[in-house]
Amino acid sequence: MDSFFIINLVMLVYQFIIVVLETKTLNPFSSTMFSYGQSTGDHLKGVFSNSSISMIIMSFYTVFYAYKKDWKVILAIISMLCATYMSGVFIFAIIATLYVFFMLGIKTKLKIVGAMAAMVFTLAIVTPNNLSYVKFILTDNLNSKVDPPRKMISFEETIENAISSPKSFFFGEGAGKFSSRTAFLTAGDYTAWFPKKMRYKSQAFEDNHFQLWNNKILAISYKDGTHNQPFSFYNQILGEFGFFGIILFIIYLFYTIRNWNRMTYGRILILTTLGFFVLDYWFDYFTVIMFLELFINLNIKENNAVQESN
Repeated sequence: MDSFFIINLVMLVYQFIIVVLETKTLNPFSSTMFSYGQSTGDHLKGVFSNSSISMIIMSFYTVFYAYKKDWKVILAIISMLCATYMSGVFIFAIIATLYVFFMLGIKTKLKIVGAMAAMVFTLAIVTPNNLSYVKFILTDNLNSKVDPPRKMISFEETIENAISSPKSFFFGEGAGKFSSRTAFLTAGDYTAWFPKKMRYKSQAFEDNHFQLWNNKILAISYKDGTHNQPFSFYNQILGEFGFFGIILFIIYLFYTIRNWNRMTYGRILILTTLGFFVLDYWFDYFTVIMFLELFINLNIKENNAVQESN
């Protein structure tokens, strides 16, 4: 686990140097150059395909090293924040803080509070625009009746579709036919490389989530961002696979639930990942699920070894 972390860290340092040279400033997060400034984190993705994946994997390492009391937790936090995947950072901070507050001792609580304060302070100094963006989403945009976050609208559409018929409720619309990476890829707007002859949109997808995220909407300034994306694992599981899909997902989680008392940091990883699922179709991302399962199985194996030695 350490070796991969170091390799990813080296890549992040290399990418940061490239960005510094491009923007000609030691703090590219404050640059006014196109695609940098507030979006600098998009260029800091380590060995992964995008910075959002990097942020999630580095959040796993943050929890792992924190429990191990390893100094590399500082590097993991920095790597996580560099991605500036602010919705992910917000969810991670909230869930981790709540877990520590209710489950761990006073000393740990104080350490976590101090760490969270340091994270906010660092973001306020290095990239205040990203912090202001989070504040705007949580206040003005979230409460707006004129232009509410389209992600919230997508959840409403998913529920309305689920209760529209017994078939939709129990079985959903089918894979790639309501809300998923497959649905957006085959529609043709999500990426330009998908062959035109193979493009396909189901009626349920076209009437609902496609209307929330397409080229026409994205041509309008400030209409993008995570809060406007209809992407969410929960939209996918309910919209495409229905009630039985949820049952199958619970069965998938059974191994983790059965070993809940044998885990320490693995518990936080599970809870934060369930939170990340609000933001995107993360269950479709092999890298995220692979690392999650690696950390969980490592945690269970470690604690089994401790119990056997006692």
